[in-house]
Amino acid sequence: MHLTFLTVAFTLVAIIEGSQLFGIYEETDQNEYEELNVERRNSVNPVLLVPGLGGSQLEYRKKDKTSSSYETLWLSFWKMIDGDKGYRRDVSVVYNMTSNTFSSQPDLDVHPVDFGGVDGISTVVPHFSIIAGYYDKLVDNLKKAGYTVGQNLFGIPFDFRIMTPQQLAKSGVYSQVKRLIEKAYIMNGNKRIHLVGHSEGCSFLHQFITSFINDVSWTNKYIASMNLVSPVFGGATIALAFAAGPKKWVVPTMSAEHTHEVVKFFAAPNMKVSLHYGVGLKTMVRLEYKGKQYQQSNKDDTNTNKEDYDSNSEYNSESNSEYNNKEIDYWWMNEPKEINGDGDGTVPIQSFQVPQKWKNEQKQEVTWEEYHKVEHVNILKDSKLILRIIDIVTQDEETK
Repeated sequence: MHLTFLTVAFTLVAIIEGSQLFGIYEETDQNEYEELNVERRNSVNPVLLVPGLGGSQLEYRKKDKTSSSYETLWLSFWKMIDGDKGYRRDVSVVYNMTSNTFSSQPDLDVHPVDFGGVDGISTVVPHFSIIAGYYDKLVDNLKKAGYTVGQNLFGIPFDFRIMTPQQLAKSGVYSQVKRLIEKAYIMNGNKRIHLVGHSEGCSFLHQFITSFINDVSWTNKYIASMNLVSPVFGGATIALAFAAGPKKWVVPTMSAEHTHEVVKFFAAPNMKVSLHYGVGLKTMVRLEYKGKQYQQSNKDDTNTNKEDYDSNSEYNSESNSEYNNKEIDYWWMNEPKEINGDGDGTVPIQSFQVPQKWKNEQKQEVTWEEYHKVEHVNILKDSKLILRIIDIVTQDEETK
């Protein structure tokens, strides 16, 4: 679908500096503990929050067990610290090259925590918001503004490990989201819904509106705005690092090899290596191995009529060094160093710039805002951003 026909207002938020993936970060900022003065509104518009890669809690149980209780799958921090080999196997996924699909281990029943609510997206590690808080601060302040979870505030946790856009549609996840939006519209007196996505959640929403829905009349009726925070439309350097080979994560006792064993077939990191939207903006992600650089970049294509994209997106693969056969056998086994350039330390700035092209391709307003000195995950705890989102989603709007 050509974006000219997309009838929805966009607010684009970009950030600068920092780094992390999978929703757990090593440093905190005093700003995240700042108590905000949020005025309670008499009337609010419904809001739907979509998390990024690693931002959804997942729970699971063995299919052959008679017990109905579920255990934490993502993220069981203590099992990772303990080096639980069985847990590493359970959280990893199976990739089918023939069908280009991802799935959980065949003996496991896995689902996201609290679909439609916010418990599964407020923090990545249950009851451990100090190091793994995610949407928690935004949710708390939306509640101050007058929001009630399940009435006008909703969350969409999803299994980022296995869900490509195609699988989101085929598995019924997008159908669930559509029904939830239509229900929220009716529950709130025909008030349109404001969508908020972060990181991979932006791609989730973009694909939902432009490909799955692909209906201008539906979008006009139900959607007030789509707010994209740190979108990854052009890929992410750190995703290339995790997909390419062993890379140590923030968990102190988890080796680079064990991390790679867990995440190498995750759907989202492989998609984020180099997404191709046909937007005419050259995006690039680069790594350095022992002083030698590798990069993957999208082709510069001005065609905006791409209706879909997949994990096999076209890209140029380049290197500034030549390797003999012996070196090719082992270079990727070394932990890489990301070359981030401008951006937020996780996503290159070209990725943020993709929606700027929409300004000339649709009638609806596209707003671009930058927030400096905030990294990829902590942007959701930034006080200025939180107040800005609350201002957007609580503006008076006539019911349709």
